[in-house]
Amino acid sequence: MTELQKVLTDIRIQHDEVMGDMAKKLGILHGLMSDIQLERKPLDDTLLHKLQVAYNLDDATMKRVTEARDNAIDNIRDGENDDTGFTALKLFNAIPENLKWGESAIVDCPICHASKSVTVARSEFNGHVWIHCKDCKRNLIQ
Repeated sequence: MTELQKVLTDIRIQHDEVMGDMAKKLGILHGLMSDIQLERKPLDDTLLHKLQVAYNLDDATMKRVTEARDNAIDNIRDGENDDTGFTALKLFNAIPENLKWGESAIVDCPICHASKSVTVARSEFNGHVWIHCKDCKRNLIQ
């Protein structure tokens, strides 16, 4: 369980709520609330403020939420908890601009920084891109 998940769960328990209730109070979808707790998506400043107001959080709890949120954002940026968000963007940035349909290229990995470890191939059939790093085992299929 992530630290952010612990903090948000504690807040919900204190208010006898489930995740869907918290999502509704914050004006977001249940799925986004889940992604935030699992550190797949960031708890931005707007949602942090809504959380504080909706639950009348004291300074100690806000400090705990903010620290957990900041650690979560670092993890998201590093791609530790999400193979779709920032990680996917990093992998898409590895695609050479001039890669034509039916071509492939070997490039450095933007995730693990291994030299010449990523195969980028553009389908001859539909132009979709397949990306695979042999070192960090990340895969992305467009």
